[in-house]
Amino acid sequence: MKRIIAFTSAALAAMVLIATPYAANAASSSDDALAKAVSEKLMEGKNDFDATSVIVTAEDGVVLLRGDMPGDREAVGRMGYTAERVPGVKRVEMQIDVIEE
Repeated sequence: MKRIIAFTSAALAAMVLIATPYAANAASSSDDALAKAVSEKLMEGKNDFDATSVIVTAEDGVVLLRGDMPGDREAVGRMGYTAERVPGVKRVEMQIDVIEE
């Protein structure tokens, strides 16, 4: 009985080690897709803010917007609101320096 349990434990451990890189790659892929979707939404022509120098990253549904942006604080708020509305976004964190015009 002990041999079967030991084999089962070893097999389970091997499966976890094999599955972990796949899960990490899948998460990374979905994070990349989410960051791209947010970036595309921010760059739409109908927005009244300039997000061309804003870098968008994502991790586990949390989107980070960082960089410089011309405009005012209200424009930054509108940009954050726009990012929050993208499907899959759980939260938006902002590290934006406003360059007042």
